[in-house]
Amino acid sequence: MPRDGLFYSLKMNTSNLNDFNEKFTIARNRTLETFSNLSNISRFNLSKNNFDFLRNIRRNHLVYAAAVILLIITFLIGRSFGNDSSPFPADDRTEAPKPIATQVLNREFKFPLKDDSGKEVAKISYFLQLASIQDAFIYQGKLAKAVKGRTFLIFDIKITNPYTKSIEINSRDYIRIKVNNASEQLAPEIHNDPIQIQANSTKYARIGLPVNDSDKNIILLIGELQGKKQTVKLNLKR
Repeated sequence: MPRDGLFYSLKMNTSNLNDFNEKFTIARNRTLETFSNLSNISRFNLSKNNFDFLRNIRRNHLVYAAAVILLIITFLIGRSFGNDSSPFPADDRTEAPKPIATQVLNREFKFPLKDDSGKEVAKISYFLQLASIQDAFIYQGKLAKAVKGRTFLIFDIKITNPYTKSIEINSRDYIRIKVNNASEQLAPEIHNDPIQIQANSTKYARIGLPVNDSDKNIILLIGELQGKKQTVKLNLKR
C-alpha cells in the first residue's frame, strides 16, 4: 500500500475512534444522569413516605391521648356532680324490713256510718288484709325496732267510705286482741288515727301493738266498741 493510502487509513480509523469515544461519553453521561435522577426520585419518595408515616403515627397518638383525657374529665365530673345532675339519681329511700311471719286474712266487716242524729247513712267496709310479726317496721316514715324479748303484731287494713261526704274514724276502735287465752283485751297502740277518708274512696292503713316473743294463741275481736264482736284466730308461725 502506498504511504499516502496508509496515512489516510490511519486517519480514518482515528476519526472513527474519536466519534465512538464521543458517542460513548455522551451515552455514559446520559446513563449516569438518568440513574442519578432515578436515585434522587427514589430517595425523595422514601423520605416523603417516611415523613407521612411518622406524621400519621403522631396524629393518631394525639387523638388517642385526647380521647383518654376527655374520658377522665367526664368521669371526674360525674363523680363530683352525679348526685345532683344525673337523670337517674340513687334511690336513698328507707327499705322496709321483711316480716318474720305473715298470715293472709282477707276478711271484710261492715259497720254502720251514722250522722249527728244517729241515723245510719251508709256502711263502711273494714277489710283486714294481712297480719304479720315484725321485729322492725316503718312507722310514720321512720324505722321502729322492737326491744329484746318483744316484737310487733301488725295488721294491714283498708277502709272504704261509700258515703258522698268525707269522714274521720279511729281504725283502732274496731279491733281488740287477746293472747295466751287471757280474758283482757289489748288495743292497738300503733296507728295513724284519726283517719280521714274522702267520699267514695278507700284508704289503706296499718295498725298494731307490741307483744312478747312468747305470746301464743292470738285471737282478734272485730266489731264496734258497743257492738257484737266477731273472732279471728291467728296462726302466725315464726
